[in-house]
Amino acid sequence: MSPQWEAWVAKAKAVDIGAVISARGIKLKRSGKELIGPCPKCGGDDRFGVSLTERVFNCRRCGTAGDVIDLVKFLDGCDFERAVETLAREEKPSPTNGCGGGLGTIAETYDYTDKDGKARFQVVRYKPKGFRQRRPNGKGGWIWNLNGVELVPYHLLQLIEGIANEHPAIIVEGEKDVHTAEAHGLVATCNPMGAGKWRDEYDQYFAGADVIVIPDNDEPGRRHAQTVAAHLSKVARSVRMLTLSAKDLTAWVEAGGKREELDTLIACAPDYRADAGQATALGEWNAGDDVDLPPPRGWLLGNSFCRKFLSSLFGAGGDGKSALRYAQALAAAAGKPITGEHIFQRCRVLIISLEDDADELRRRMLAARLHHNITLDDVDGWLYLAAPGGKAGKLMTRDQRSRKLEEGELRANLKAAIVKYKIDLVMVDPFVKSHGVEENDNNGMDAVAQVLTDLATKYDIAVDAPHHISKGQPEPGDAMRGRGASSVPNAMRLVYTLTAMSPEEAATFNIPEEDRRDYVRYDRAKTNLVRASGPATWFHLVGVRLGNETERYPNGDDVQTVETWAPKNAWAGTSAADLNKLLDDIDRGMVDEDGNPNGRRYSNAPRASERAVLPLVQEHYPQKTEGECRTIIHAWLDSGLLYPDDYDDPVDRKSRKGLYVDASKRPS
Repeated sequence: MSPQWEAWVAKAKAVDIGAVISARGIKLKRSGKELIGPCPKCGGDDRFGVSLTERVFNCRRCGTAGDVIDLVKFLDGCDFERAVETLAREEKPSPTNGCGGGLGTIAETYDYTDKDGKARFQVVRYKPKGFRQRRPNGKGGWIWNLNGVELVPYHLLQLIEGIANEHPAIIVEGEKDVHTAEAHGLVATCNPMGAGKWRDEYDQYFAGADVIVIPDNDEPGRRHAQTVAAHLSKVARSVRMLTLSAKDLTAWVEAGGKREELDTLIACAPDYRADAGQATALGEWNAGDDVDLPPPRGWLLGNSFCRKFLSSLFGAGGDGKSALRYAQALAAAAGKPITGEHIFQRCRVLIISLEDDADELRRRMLAARLHHNITLDDVDGWLYLAAPGGKAGKLMTRDQRSRKLEEGELRANLKAAIVKYKIDLVMVDPFVKSHGVEENDNNGMDAVAQVLTDLATKYDIAVDAPHHISKGQPEPGDAMRGRGASSVPNAMRLVYTLTAMSPEEAATFNIPEEDRRDYVRYDRAKTNLVRASGPATWFHLVGVRLGNETERYPNGDDVQTVETWAPKNAWAGTSAADLNKLLDDIDRGMVDEDGNPNGRRYSNAPRASERAVLPLVQEHYPQKTEGECRTIIHAWLDSGLLYPDDYDDPVDRKSRKGLYVDASKRPS
């Protein structure tokens, strides 16, 4: 392995395993220098443990154990390299010099040029075996990736000229075989990166050509050749398949093959024919033939909305669901990231309000536009609003006599609007108003959700349906708190929750109790299209004066919208030196009036009284709030930097728990 690789892996292994558990919101109980509790994968109580000193984990029920890299592999279901990338927050090292980062020495380079002969990128072959790609950096050097580079077939200029002169185009699997064919006076090419990497955009260069595909004589080579032939059969004049008696064309020539013999084989090669086997009504396919990459998912705004998928936002009434969704709709339509989420594509958005009338919907959207400086020109032709009330009908109802589910008018009305305005994102707000099915009817609710999912799939759009939660204390990230049947969250692929700030969070963030409900957290509850990661996203509910005063209503309206908000960073203004001074005082223990240690230890227990560590932290950081100081304490406890252990209290003359410092985890 190269030094770069070893350093990359070492960086991942150095990540604190306790910090990974804490960052992912996994709730475990501390027992000495260990964390124990339910396994985040199998759920087995007290079967999952993390040693903060040994830096390893173990699930006795799953039978899985290992270090912090193994933990990420276990939690994310990924391979070793992906786990290291997640922990190190760096991509796998690329070759940076002539030796290729441990691949060996460079044996050959293959220049790929565009149709004008301009160098686009280069494939590098190493001894004993290995390939890498690089592109010019414009300064005489190389960048070891193909990001943003237009990929083309090998020796494109010669290919275009050969086809124009009516020469057959030989397609092989690698650059070495192209050179072999050219040495025998043939026009030949291949695609970069080998078998399974043919792209749609290569097809255009073979329009009207006579193509001969010569596969490598192995299973991946044969599958690749079938894919190439299937592509080119749509544009080429003819496509023939020639399988040689050797591994590839070069091996065939090295075994004594001559040009005259090759010409005879080409002349006798059979025309390509697609597989005559037909799928059943299921539309199944052979996974072994699935060599082309699938297209990326059609994300629109962050990980909130995605083409072909049904999403939802679960929250209590009055917590700002509509305010947030309308701001997100405005962001997507205007192409401006006002909610802090990445805009993958500007979208045409249709909001169907089934709860408010047209004027109230207009007020809500005006409040969002005014607060975020979005003009009418910004949304003209991109944002469409509807407040149809009962006349829109329902997606589905259940006949009270026959108990059969019946399709309602709303489905057809949605289809018409989607097609007319070329909609990308539909919001049906709220979900409960879109149907006439009993909420606790699992089969019925599943059928309603399927109507929306089918619309999303058929029209390649994202569909969102905000949903109310059941009564009781809401829990951030709990998808099963949605009102009614469990089939609703089960049918939705992207579910978030919106929850008002709790009293405990308000204390931590120094938010007055009377203001805390103006702050709401946006949590992933069910986003099984992407990995869950990172802390909650926060929004602040604000009132916006609309300026619509009249003589009767001189104050006009004040309407709610949202803005992004983030808690103050508890670590702002700290340094490693200052934090270590605080840790020195904690590790030394309590002192008497003369500043000498008295044998007692600080504690974070609720009834620690005079032994409480909080005042000591506040003494070191008087400018910080109590909540920020507690955040520092809890972070150190979660990481194992601070840990409780038994000691003999010389004052109370009994054994107590006191705080100690793990020197190996000190800030540096």
